[in-house]
Amino acid sequence: MAEPTDRTMDAAMETKLTIVVPTYNRYPLLARLLRYYRACGAPVPMHILDSSRNGPPDPEVERLIVAPGITYTRYDADMRPIPKLHEGLQGVTTPYAVLWADDDLMVPCSLGLAAQFLEEHGDFSVAHGRSGLFRVDASKDGRVTMEVGPSFRRSCTDETAAARLRSHVTVGGSLFYSVHRTEWLRQNVERCTRRGFGYYWAELTLAWLAMIQGKAKSLDCLYMLRQMHGVRAAGWSQTGTFDQFDWITRPGFPEQYAAFREELAEELARQDGLSLDDARAVVKEAFWAYLAQVMMRKWQTRYGPRVVTVRDRLRGVARLLPGLRGAWRTLHSVLPGRSRQMSVEVLRRPSSPYHVDFLPIYQAIVQ
Repeated sequence: MAEPTDRTMDAAMETKLTIVVPTYNRYPLLARLLRYYRACGAPVPMHILDSSRNGPPDPEVERLIVAPGITYTRYDADMRPIPKLHEGLQGVTTPYAVLWADDDLMVPCSLGLAAQFLEEHGDFSVAHGRSGLFRVDASKDGRVTMEVGPSFRRSCTDETAAARLRSHVTVGGSLFYSVHRTEWLRQNVERCTRRGFGYYWAELTLAWLAMIQGKAKSLDCLYMLRQMHGVRAAGWSQTGTFDQFDWITRPGFPEQYAAFREELAEELARQDGLSLDDARAVVKEAFWAYLAQVMMRKWQTRYGPRVVTVRDRLRGVARLLPGLRGAWRTLHSVLPGRSRQMSVEVLRRPSSPYHVDFLPIYQAIVQ
């Protein structure tokens, strides 16, 4: 079956999808999200789960959260993210749900396409589209500039749960913000809550359970742009306080890993008809592969020598010679590879297949 190309949400999907927005102490970003969503027509219900510590919402947010279709719930500021999400999902009545971070911008019609795909393909547990990363800079004269880079979320269509899990850890990518089947997402979040998982363990568990329970589809549409904070220009790598080495050396890591392995092994054994011991071995293998990738990537970002590419050299020359800046932008747009489709210069062109969906995001950031 050909993938749908209509850029307006199907009317049937408007009653079958719910957006869930957890937020904490970031009202300016929440206001930006709500302004953008209103500009897109706000086609489906949105549940906002707010556990901010810094008082009630500011006046702009207060105006925006009373719009039709928006449900706003306050939680105690000490409530942890996963129990808050677990409680918030209890109020979702639609068959499909998507988590939307307050600092990201998603494309509503693409969310609808992902939900429609799940509606038509019962062997898939999640669906999403093309994603990108963006960062925002303010110049000395107050102008806001935006830079975009690629972020890949791939399809995973292996027939067995074990094969899908191995494929997922090999290609990487989070499924946290994919469109999920609500019943499965609610059950999986409940499992994380019961195990006492924090955010990072829960993000891993939700993605791996989704891969065990069904296939993943990546549609050819602009799905979301994720904002990166405090990133290195060369690598688009987040340099926040979380560190995987510190994570695996914490005193409670063995107990948390054992709980993680058991939760996944039990589901894997059910899906593939494996013994529990064989399922544990598959999860252990997948976790080793995952750790090897993230640890090497983290080491390269923090301590490894930066590899200077031809693109880097040309960028440096263009910066030194103002007259060549336009030439650099032109060259960047025609360089080979999928990443060239995820740049501001290319996305702003009417010829880009993602131009229509990118413009509202661009306007929300720079205007």
